[in-house]
Amino acid sequence: MSVSPEQIHKAFEYAKKTYANEMSASEAAKYLANHYKLKESTAYAFVYAFLKMMSGQVYKRGLSVYATNYFLEGISADFGADKLQNALSALMQHIIYYEDGHKTNMHKLRGVHRSLTKEIASM
Repeated sequence: MSVSPEQIHKAFEYAKKTYANEMSASEAAKYLANHYKLKESTAYAFVYAFLKMMSGQVYKRGLSVYATNYFLEGISADFGADKLQNALSALMQHIIYYEDGHKTNMHKLRGVHRSLTKEIASM
């Protein structure tokens, strides 16, 4: 079952609440599962990825290209260039981790990274 854009948007919203210490990651995942029909493990993966993006650390469970781009654009809009830079660092670490483990190239995510890196340069 694929994740809808609405579910991705809500996951971003509740990940931000976790980042702001308004709720735990577990509470956010359970809420998303109960109210937006996401599997709890998928909801937790979204929250976890967001928190790792904010701190510039590798996240290991992949998000769709749409979800990744939505999260990065949201981080840029809501938190500014510094946090976007952290998120782009986390994304590149994720790309390298995934490519090394799966012997593949993540062209679309590299394109997202390239595009938003250019955006930072123009800020």
